[in-house]
Amino acid sequence: MTAPSTPRLSGPAALALFACGAWPAIAAATPADDVLQCKTIDFKNCPALLLMGADRQGAVATLAQALAAPASAPDVRARAAQALLLLDARDHLDAFATAAKAVIGLPEEVDVLAAMARLGDAGAVPRLLVLLDGPDERAQSLAASNLGLLRAKDATPRLLAKLKAPTAPRVTAAAAQALGFLGDKAALAPLIELAGAPEAYGMARVHALDALAAIGDPTAVVVATLSIDAPKRDIGRAALRVLRAMPTAWALPALDFALDTPGLRAEACRAVAAGHVKALGAKLVHVMTMPDLSDDDRLWLWQALAAIKPAGAGPALLKAFQAEPNGPRKLAALRSLAEVGDRTVVPALLPLLRDPDKLLTDHVVTALERLTGENLGPDERLWRKFADGAEAVPSKAKAPDPREAKPLDNVP
Repeated sequence: MTAPSTPRLSGPAALALFACGAWPAIAAATPADDVLQCKTIDFKNCPALLLMGADRQGAVATLAQALAAPASAPDVRARAAQALLLLDARDHLDAFATAAKAVIGLPEEVDVLAAMARLGDAGAVPRLLVLLDGPDERAQSLAASNLGLLRAKDATPRLLAKLKAPTAPRVTAAAAQALGFLGDKAALAPLIELAGAPEAYGMARVHALDALAAIGDPTAVVVATLSIDAPKRDIGRAALRVLRAMPTAWALPALDFALDTPGLRAEACRAVAAGHVKALGAKLVHVMTMPDLSDDDRLWLWQALAAIKPAGAGPALLKAFQAEPNGPRKLAALRSLAEVGDRTVVPALLPLLRDPDKLLTDHVVTALERLTGENLGPDERLWRKFADGAEAVPSKAKAPDPREAKPLDNVP
């Protein structure tokens, strides 16, 4: 980018110039100028992105000018492109097209094209295809992932070639991810082979499994169940995402194993809830007693219990709710408790109607209304009168009924 026509000063130098009447000649630094000075363009490492405030529109226009200006240096174009992507500047795609032509063949070309692609501009496809076949590993990787985001069907044969031929590990991973976005079943066999290869790059296996989940062909379930106990837990979690996308009865042992395994429990709970696996209801209640649950484990475990409603879920969720300090997690536990529908927990909720935390009491009232079907507001006396006068009502949470079985329930 060309140097500013007027100097940018601050502090004592600026004050001295102001005192001698020279201040009008000084150009104030704008947030857009500061953004272009950042070495890393993201909201964490470039605070100027957060300071655009009310002048965001003007700052975006300035960044677009820097992106397209004939005299802008390639690195400035790359930073401007990344900043405009983060600011979702879809109204300035013409500036991206101009910049893309100016950086053809330069290392910064892939950064400009990647930003274009992530803003949805299919005009980036022809050059991304060229970069996919080029020698640079980083450019190949970014080209592959962004061709997938653009759903560029023409890229499928080349992406498949990246899986079948010896390729840099992160290029293989990006190609697998892109094939998942494209959803072409022609990719099933190579993706299954990659997903099940113990010697393959871990992230490539993760992307291959996620691609299989996205394609949704049941033939992927076998490799998923065999991958759950991989030493790298991110591979096991990706395998569980396949089972969540395609619930299958004979995957029950794999899900049972995952519920016992730290690092896999949260995804296992999501798969159990998605498949409505009532056969694992008692297991979920038991997992609630384990001392090494992570925060994510608990949140997804509560939701799985709410989805399946096994016997014992009410007391287990009540105990979890009572153990949580006031805050979002306590409210999440309360919502799951209400969804389970166990009326036996009603008396334990009534004292909370006097809690000084109004947000909590509002949620307690909602939970009580859902549990009982009554609408008595926040008055504890009315609720106690109702609870004392109501006949005992069996919990809605009950053992599985074979007549209501879903595919995953019919497991020997």
